[in-house]
Amino acid sequence: MPGENTIIQVFPKAEEQVATDIFKVSITGGIELSYIISQNCPHIAPPYPEGATIKDVKVQGSTIKAVAYDCANSEGFDAVLTKKSWGDKPENYVKVAKNQDAKTITFTNVKNGTYYLGIHAYNRDYYDGKVSGKRFGAWSYPVKVVVKNGIPTERVKIKTVKTGKGAVAVTVGVPKGFARADMELRSTGGTTVYKRNNRTTYTRITGVKPGTYTLRVRPWAK
Repeated sequence: MPGENTIIQVFPKAEEQVATDIFKVSITGGIELSYIISQNCPHIAPPYPEGATIKDVKVQGSTIKAVAYDCANSEGFDAVLTKKSWGDKPENYVKVAKNQDAKTITFTNVKNGTYYLGIHAYNRDYYDGKVSGKRFGAWSYPVKVVVKNGIPTERVKIKTVKTGKGAVAVTVGVPKGFARADMELRSTGGTTVYKRNNRTTYTRITGVKPGTYTLRVRPWAK
């Protein structure tokens, strides 16, 4: 009989399979299946997600927020914006938002214009316990979205540039809808002088050393 502190090791028989990982996947109807990755079955492919449906879309400034209905077998959503509607699937994406939660599908810094929003649900494919890719459900029907108070597409016009001792004075025409503008002076030698968060159309950039510079103005909206 073994005494106290005796260590007993039990080894599986040669024909037995040893599980290395267990993954649980929720199936429609509340049924829960356990997928066991064994030495003889290293590939796990869960059921494809259901087709996605957009529940609601709201636009605030340059931000688009969408909410989706829950999809069976899904882990999240990938979403796209396009300039044209579609029948089977979207093409020529303008913006992409990956790995989104159903309640927080978000696009930021969207320019003014008309877009079509589409989403599809995904889950992950596993091989030897590691993620090997995504499995997607069908695309949602496109939803038309109009952004009116986002980032204007009109370019900034530089009206006047005057130089003085260690300073550059700039007057610009900022398109309607922009809150402020960032300015950048970049020299041929790589030196850059910034002037950020300008509230007016007139800006004086100081601390500029003698040299040749390229002036760039980039407005931005809230």
